[in-house]
Amino acid sequence: MHNHISKQKVFRLKHQAVRDLAWSLWGPALLIHSAPYNETINSEAINSATYFPIDEPWLWQLDKHPEALSEYLQQKNTRLLGTYFEALWQFYFSQHPSFTQCICNLQINDANRTVGEFDALVTNALGQNFHVELTCKFYLEWQDEQHTKLWLGPNCGDRLDIKYHKTDTHQLPLLKTELGQKNYNEHIFNTNPVQQLAIWRGTAFSQTHWIRIQELANNTTINAWRSSSNTNDINNNQILWFIADKSTWLSPITQVRENLKTYEQVCQQINDHFQSDLTEKKHYTIMLIALAFDDENQQWQQQQSFFITPKNWPYGTLANSALTPLRPCKPPLWINK
Repeated sequence: MHNHISKQKVFRLKHQAVRDLAWSLWGPALLIHSAPYNETINSEAINSATYFPIDEPWLWQLDKHPEALSEYLQQKNTRLLGTYFEALWQFYFSQHPSFTQCICNLQINDANRTVGEFDALVTNALGQNFHVELTCKFYLEWQDEQHTKLWLGPNCGDRLDIKYHKTDTHQLPLLKTELGQKNYNEHIFNTNPVQQLAIWRGTAFSQTHWIRIQELANNTTINAWRSSSNTNDINNNQILWFIADKSTWLSPITQVRENLKTYEQVCQQINDHFQSDLTEKKHYTIMLIALAFDDENQQWQQQQSFFITPKNWPYGTLANSALTPLRPCKPPLWINK
């Protein structure tokens, strides 16, 4: 597994976008990859070595002067979490002094048909070439009626085995096709070998960390955290709660006290969300975060996260392996605790 930056160091960064950048680049991997598509240099290299090593001085300097990052993101389509994640990596490839060339989102066309896209083609200062595919996903553990373990997206729109299979059998091998090689050679002019990397970030929520709305009151994991919030003394590990907008899912969050709620208050907010008329608001899955106050940094910091789902979750064909069979692959999942 690649080196990753600690949550405590991320909490010290003042700007949300810089925290998101740090966690996107050097946060925990969602998958532990098998060769040849891993983030670690190779099995003969030092275990902790990575292609893109942590550069803390660069991060601290960027946090002092985040204007370049802000301006870069304003020029990109960052409405969706996935494109925001890609834009953060693209900023790193295009702005960090370790890299001399970065070609992003290069479409591969066959006549009038687009057959795929390279997320990033990168050359570093040593002349090493990389084809990088970037994925940021959140999955919930589910065992269906066939007793098959599935990992579903929060709103049942995607599934880990399907996404992994597409990356492994289409996105990465595209470079080796005649059309892929032609497009690559038109943009990368040195003849050095190219290393392919599949970089995955996000979180896999085990069955103890997602709760249907009707089961919230009696959930043992939530109640364990709830018991920590029965004090008004912030120096006694009081836990407060926050419903996170999707734009804040990427990195561990910090919040001011005014934005946080007691457990009773956040439960009311959750119930209001799921009781609303479907014509007024879609009953989408929401992320609930528990925060504690850190005396050293004088800020409320994320401690744990949960997904709260509609009462009928999961739904759709992807939630049933009899309807949508498991792809013939075994994603090397790293479950984030």
